[in-house]
Amino acid sequence: DGDFLKLFDWNDKDFGKVKNIKAIGDIVGFTGPEFYVRKEILCVLENFKEFLQVKLGKTTEKFPNEQFIFMGSPGTGKSCILALICFYLAIKKNVPVVWHRVAGVGLPVTRLFHQGKYYEWIDETGSTYLTILKTKIDDEFDPASCWFCLDGLKQEQLARTNFGTAFTLLATSGQFNKKGEGGLVQATCLLPYWRQEDLEDLAEKMHMGNAADRYFVSGGSVRFFVNPIEKSRMSVTSALRRVSTADADVLLTPVGSGSKQQIDSLRGIGILNVSDPKQYTDPDYWKALVTSKMVMEYLVKLTKPDYFQKFLVVAKDLKDPRLQGVVLEQLFHSYVRNQESVGISYMKYDNQNRNTHPDPGHASMR
Repeated sequence: DGDFLKLFDWNDKDFGKVKNIKAIGDIVGFTGPEFYVRKEILCVLENFKEFLQVKLGKTTEKFPNEQFIFMGSPGTGKSCILALICFYLAIKKNVPVVWHRVAGVGLPVTRLFHQGKYYEWIDETGSTYLTILKTKIDDEFDPASCWFCLDGLKQEQLARTNFGTAFTLLATSGQFNKKGEGGLVQATCLLPYWRQEDLEDLAEKMHMGNAADRYFVSGGSVRFFVNPIEKSRMSVTSALRRVSTADADVLLTPVGSGSKQQIDSLRGIGILNVSDPKQYTDPDYWKALVTSKMVMEYLVKLTKPDYFQKFLVVAKDLKDPRLQGVVLEQLFHSYVRNQESVGISYMKYDNQNRNTHPDPGHASMR
């Protein structure tokens, strides 16, 4: 009975804390032993709580075909949240849970939580998942009362398999387009990219060195941040080889990008106001951008300065000053690379008043 089973009681006092989820990590393997609570996690859980109450019959609202979809770029923590929810439902609510997971490495796996027991099958085609979906196993297990969860399947994978819309919860790419087939009520909730200050705090609390070098490669992906730097660098380099000039523009398109390539590993999606839970479920408040400096340096070679000018507007909209600084640096490099004139103004920092003003000792340069 760990603190992770109280996830729906977490509040701002838990922000910045590292929760022990070793019990989950020992079973499923991919989550690791610790879970960092950032503000964005609290807002996502707040949105899911309403859906949970409806599904468990705690409210008078009735939606016969509700689905909840966690969206976001890889490495933001969607799979970890889904894992926490699966264990919460099975242990605290005694609800049967079927969970099919497809990962970048390893074989697809289907797991069943039922009556305090845990089952696991290698399930490359999803046949076990579908068999459970269609079969009443015993009087204690009716698929109608079960939560069916899909993790890591992209939209094209759902389309070419027999899964279709056979799920209660889905954790998927930020390129997912909800369709609501067959009268389904689909609630989408974005899990935004990790901000640099949260990753630095995570590194300190988990005693990881080279935070700056890690962030240079990872940007807002916690997966790339905690992995060995060279491993993450190789993954990013491999993804960059598939990026064209057209894809560079698509990287700034927030919802259901038109690219046939899965480009989400190279970008992040953010929220205009990370403290407002309502914005997490409304795509009008979502903004896509690149958060890795390594990726930005590559994009300088493919794009013109106007690309980084648009980029800077997005970073300002997201109120992420540290990211703004990185984008400004790349905008300068883009001007130089394209042999365009650049204006340089010297500023002095007033430590007492905490502001800047022009330095009269240096003339502006172009």
